[in-house]
Amino acid sequence: MEQNQFENEKTAEESEDFGFVFLPSYYKMVSHLPAYQRGAVYDAVMKCVFSGEAPSGLSRGGTAVFVGIMENVTRQRSRYLSSVKNGRKGGRPKKT
Repeated sequence: MEQNQFENEKTAEESEDFGFVFLPSYYKMVSHLPAYQRGAVYDAVMKCVFSGEAPSGLSRGGTAVFVGIMENVTRQRSRYLSSVKNGRKGGRPKKT
């Protein structure tokens, strides 16, 4: 997997605030893997989200699950960062 596919685009300030929701659909995807691969996938997701490290050593199935989860997490991150950016503008104007 390419190193820069899931690169962190966050500043140091934003990285402390960003978290993500581990959805039930992620669990369903991971639960189809053998037990010895589940931990590797969970670890790869956490490392990628919180430190930007690209995964290494995942099986084909583990990589497929990882990519599926990270595409959604990347979308979540993008929405979060745009909300933060828009919030700095002062939010919605007051109704008159």
